[in-house]
Amino acid sequence: MLFSSITPSALTLPDNKELTIDLFSTTIVLLSSTQALSIAGLVATGGNTDGMVVCFSNVNTSAFALSFLHESSFASAVTNRFRCANSTSITVAQYGAVSFRYSSFTSRWQAFSKV
Repeated sequence: MLFSSITPSALTLPDNKELTIDLFSTTIVLLSSTQALSIAGLVATGGNTDGMVVCFSNVNTSAFALSFLHESSFASAVTNRFRCANSTSITVAQYGAVSFRYSSFTSRWQAFSKV
């Protein structure tokens, strides 16, 4: 399967942690949380692979925002960090979305779209 949509259980992670998720070459992750949440990085369970694309969609039914931290030292390895435009973390409001592509050139999850 090259594409998948997954909905993890409501996240109860503390702020500034990374997510570990089974990812395909292209994955849409429908996220809801029990609080506003900052995500420090992303680990694909089979390993981050060049060209992987993941779209995080904030499907909270409340006003909880999700933030994706730029170059956070809370990620377990530099290769799991997000690299965001203008060196600024990305916050996604209710019903918003952000997409990242893993780049082996930068060894980071590069942000390329936000709605």
